[in-house]
Amino acid sequence: MTTSTSRYQEQAFGASVILSPLRSPLALGLGHNLCQLRYQARLSGRHIALPVSYARMGDSIVVRVARADTKTWWRNFRTPRPLSVLLDGRWYRGTGHVAQPDSLEREEAAAVYQAAFPRVRMPSTDPFVVIELAGADEHRIAL
Repeated sequence: MTTSTSRYQEQAFGASVILSPLRSPLALGLGHNLCQLRYQARLSGRHIALPVSYARMGDSIVVRVARADTKTWWRNFRTPRPLSVLLDGRWYRGTGHVAQPDSLEREEAAAVYQAAFPRVRMPSTDPFVVIELAGADEHRIAL
């Protein structure tokens, strides 16, 4: 008997509870603003999977990093890095990068995110990770 294990390390129990329904084909429409990011950590080389809220911006998605001082994952994208995103039951490849503070891109990302989440209070210091999607994956990433 063989068991399938993920090479992606989920961040915590709460993340695995959120990510499990996203893997199911029945998850279409579930959490229309929730996706799963998978990437390889810049320094440790670990494979990471985590759930994030996002807003669409054309062929890109915008992820707000709330309470950024308590999180480290987004720092992997200070320089553009490849990743995979699970959106509506389909995997997409993309490249993520942090929108630079005080840039037009950061202002646009904040406006797009605020429009998608009008009740969310956003400090002007919250960073955003912008992910440019490349297209649908032809293969599944091992779960």
